Parts: sequence; C-alpha cells; structure tokens
Amino acid sequence: MFLPKHGRLAAAIFTLWCLGASLATGGAANTKAMRFLYSANLYDNSLSIHAVDAQSGELTLLHNVPTDSGPRALALHPTADFLYVTHLHANTVAAYFIDNETGELRHKPPDVATQGMPEAVALTPNGHYLYVANAYADSISAYRVAADGALHEIGVYATGDYPLAIAIEPCSRYLYVANYLSDNASVFSIDPGSGALAPLGKVPTGTNPSAMAVDKYRYYLYIANGIASTIHSFQINRNTGGLSPLGEFSAPLYPYALALAPSQNYLYSANFGSDDVAVFTLNKSNGALRYLMGAAADAGPFSVSVDTRGRYLYSANVRASSISIYAIDPNGATLELKRSVPARPGVAAVVLHDTSRAELHTNCGTSPPPG
Repeated sequence: MFLPKHGRLAAAIFTLWCLGASLATGGAANTKAMRFLYSANLYDNSLSIHAVDAQSGELTLLHNVPTDSGPRALALHPTADFLYVTHLHANTVAAYFIDNETGELRHKPPDVATQGMPEAVALTPNGHYLYVANAYADSISAYRVAADGALHEIGVYATGDYPLAIAIEPCSRYLYVANYLSDNASVFSIDPGSGALAPLGKVPTGTNPSAMAVDKYRYYLYIANGIASTIHSFQINRNTGGLSPLGEFSAPLYPYALALAPSQNYLYSANFGSDDVAVFTLNKSNGALRYLMGAAADAGPFSVSVDTRGRYLYSANVRASSISIYAIDPNGATLELKRSVPARPGVAAVVLHDTSRAELHTNCGTSPPPG
C-alpha cells in the first residue's frame, strides 16, 4: 500500500484534472493506408485507430477499441508489430498485435501488473525490454518482450519521487527517468542479457521534470521542466551513461511532452500551459537550443508524435479532447496548423505507426545524418 507523500496527491490530481472530455466523430475507413495513428483516451477507456493519409497528413477514424481502466501511455515496438498501453487506474500494461495492412489491434491477454499509476512506458531500441514508470509507487517496472510480444516481468526498481517520463540511450544500455516531485533524473544501466536495471545515481533538473527526448546521433538528452518552463540539455557519456549538464533554455509555459525531428536537428515541445507546440533548433556541436516559433494548439497539448519522414506532427490535446495536425516545412523548422479533429474524451497520448520504423532500432548512435 502506498500512502500519499507531500506533493504526491497534488501531482496526481493535476494529472487527472488535465484530462478533459469531448466526443469523437469518424469517417469512412481507408484500409489501404499504411500509416496509422493510435491514441489513448483516458476518460473513455479506449484506444482510437486513425488511418493517416501519406500525402496530406489527414486522419480518418477507423475504430475505437475498449481497454482496461485509464489508458494513459503508449509505446510502439521497433518492429512496428506490437503496441503497448499502460492503464493508469487498473495498474496494468497491455500488449496488442498490430495488423500492418489494416492497422487493426488484436489484444494479447493477459495484461501484466505494474505498480501504482503507470504514467509512462518505453521500449529499448532493440525491442528486447519494456519499462514502465509507476508515478505513485516511485518505481520502474521492467519486462522482457517475447518474440510474440508477450511481456514477462523482470523486476521493480526504485526511482526518485513521482517518476513521470522515461528515455533510453540509442544502444539500449542506459535508461533515464524524470522524477517530477524530486526535481531530478535517475540514471540506470541496463543489463543486455536480462534487462535488469542497476542504479548509477541521480542528476538535478529544473522544477518538475515532465518529459525527455534523446538525440540518437549526438547523444544529447533533453529534459522539459514543467513548472520551471525550461528545457535542460545533457551530454550522455557513451561509455558510462553518465549525464553532463550542458545548458538550460527558456520554453513556453509548462512544456509537458517532447519529440525530436527524424533528422534530430529540431526539438518540438507540447506546452500545456500556453496551448501551443514550440520548435527549437539544436546546435550540433554543443546541444544548445534556440527557440524558433510556436504554433497554436487546442487546450492542453499533452503528447506529440512526428511521422518518420518529418512531414507531419500530431498533438494530443487532453483538455480539448482533440488531435491537432501540423504540416512541417521540408527542413523541419516551421510548423503550420492544418486543423484539429475531435477525439475521444481525455486523449492523453498519440503515437504514429509506420512500417519504416522497423529500421530505427538498427541505428546505435554511430551514423550521424549528413549536414
């Protein structure tokens, strides 16, 4: 049994307050589409499947799939064959097989237990292991991923206070956790044979770290600090996994989610407090960020996902219960809001499915992009 600590109940209430309500509408199914967008709808206890038009980026609702109580976070396996969903209220994680032709999801029971309030989920880039951040339990649950996508528990590991986000180093050797209420990040090594975690220490962040993103080529780690409205950059030591602070950069109000462009040259932040999505350019030599612009979103942007070609970005707007569609200019520096579409109540996470993602796990940070 986990008893509330100072600030823990407030953090939990804030998370749940964020998750607004609206009703979804759909259109005719386009089952020939090869790209799909999945969304987790916390208030509706469902997942939504959208077909993505490869040319226009437009979304067509295909189906809504019922889930256990409180679907919160999503992770797509690097092979693009499996989708994993945490359930905030049921304290479980579920596996789904993905039909790559139709986007349909086939549930693979049983769901496996987590600890209290599984707020975040991440897979190693090699696809061997899955990790869940349990916010209310101050822990990480680790699982081995079987060939059929099933999960087998490895163990549970202590973190800082209220872990809210996970990032994994490109070679699947180190794992980082943003601890929202202790204002730091936990560093772990990953045993390549077992997936077990070993603690390597903690580093300070800004106030209330809420999101993370890793530059897979240059080994920079970015951590968004919600209350501080800043983003910290760190250099990852390729040999030890240690973090060296590089800088702190101002961000719009309450950055809550981060995503990198496929080129790794631009960082996008979903800003819950200012209802927009910001674009930052990355300095390749030192990891510094420079703010370029912000594009308006509906109320409460909570999660972002960028397509593998870097042409479109999608924002889950939890308070508005909508998904915003943005066109990205060819070099990645500018976002243009195309439109927002209704979503199911409490849309809290989005992830894009593209079979080309299956190649991403082969890059181990050794082949930087040209330019």
